[in-house]
Amino acid sequence: MNLKKYLKRLILIICILIWLMFIFGMSAKTGEESAGLSLRITRQIYKVNLVRQIIKLDTLHTIIRKCAHFTEYGILAILVLELANTFDEWKKILLQKRYVKSLWWIVIFCMIVAASDEFHQSFVPGRGPSVRDVCIDTSGSLMFLVIAVIIKVYRLHRLSND
Repeated sequence: MNLKKYLKRLILIICILIWLMFIFGMSAKTGEESAGLSLRITRQIYKVNLVRQIIKLDTLHTIIRKCAHFTEYGILAILVLELANTFDEWKKILLQKRYVKSLWWIVIFCMIVAASDEFHQSFVPGRGPSVRDVCIDTSGSLMFLVIAVIIKVYRLHRLSND
């Protein structure tokens, strides 16, 4: 294995570990701390007149919180996908159109992380586990993966045809 590929893998593994610490760190905040953080963001968005006309503050707050879940796990899935992309075997799978089967391993990994994160929240004051959040987290990882793979496959096929 060449040094460049090894370093890329190492950097991606470090990024994944940092991102996992971020996810679990956010979950370690009490219910009050977590709600306060997302409410500050929600209030900034709610200052826009058009937003106030079409949605209530508490509904927007819920949407912001769930979008954060969706995005956190989408980013995790992309990091894991990028790590997988450092392996030549993975690129062969993409070119042979067997990527859907392989992507499920990344989705399952993200779902296990989400479930363990929700379990972790059951020990945090003011927080609790939520099956709905695991579903949102998993959906985020799946959606980000689908978009990323469509882009990757398009690029790989374009490069192989050139």
